Amino acid sequence: SEKAVLVQKMQPFVAATKALGAPAREVNTETGKYTQAGSAGFSAAALPLLAASGESALLETQFRRAQNELVVDKNDHYYDNVLSLFGLGWHEERYRFGVQGELLPAWSERCQ
Repeated sequence: SEKAVLVQKMQPFVAATKALGAPAREVNTETGKYTQAGSAGFSAAALPLLAASGESALLETQFRRAQNELVVDKNDHYYDNVLSLFGLGWHEERYRFGVQGELLPAWSERCQ
């Protein structure tokens, strides 16, 4: 499937996340070398990929990192918050995407 191919191609990212303990802040796209750990928003955004990769321990570590650091760091981190809405919302099964890319929110049932 296309998803399996994409998940396989993203395994260097997963390996870097394991090595750093968090997704890399920067990656040189020519060499594949990465630097320091990125922010908590990066951890949240990586959750769907980690789940699809079968990396349950790494998934849980990044989930906790995103939750803990975003609560503790009260600075206005707009992009981290947006990434967290995406990643944490997905992890908490608040929504999914359909095969056509459509949003499937958990609250999609109609009111009576």
